[in-house]
Amino acid sequence: MGRSTAVKDGSVWSANLDGRDVSCLVSQGKIAALDARQEVYFCDREGTSVHRCKFDGSNHEISMQRHVDKDESLLEQMRSWCVRIAIDYENALMYWTQKGPSKGGRGRIFRAGIDIPPGETADNRSDIEMMSEDLPEPIDIEIDSETPTLYWTDRG
Repeated sequence: MGRSTAVKDGSVWSANLDGRDVSCLVSQGKIAALDARQEVYFCDREGTSVHRCKFDGSNHEISMQRHVDKDESLLEQMRSWCVRIAIDYENALMYWTQKGPSKGGRGRIFRAGIDIPPGETADNRSDIEMMSEDLPEPIDIEIDSETPTLYWTDRG
């Protein structure tokens, strides 16, 4: 995440485990999850979207895009902010949180396939399912595919 919610100023970086070879993968990314296909998934909070790219930053694409009416209040726009993502490799699904306003009880959790259905786009994909709604403010998310159990933290 960047310093301001008013500006898309976050980024996605990589480094060796020893801290060397630091490089910027995506200059305006937000938060990441790793896929067994050697892809990085991340949410663009204020951009209301989910992205992915290869570990080297190539093949950057938008996997899911929400649209916000700029005439809506900021509190209403926050309902579409994508915050964190988890990947279920075994079932080829991605889960993400949309936080809503602070302690507002309007947060939601969604899931969709890792790949956009044929003939559809990130804007109009038909496989998005809402898993939970009316949450205080869901942030981090993780999936245990074996049990199957979905875990999340809620700042509210």
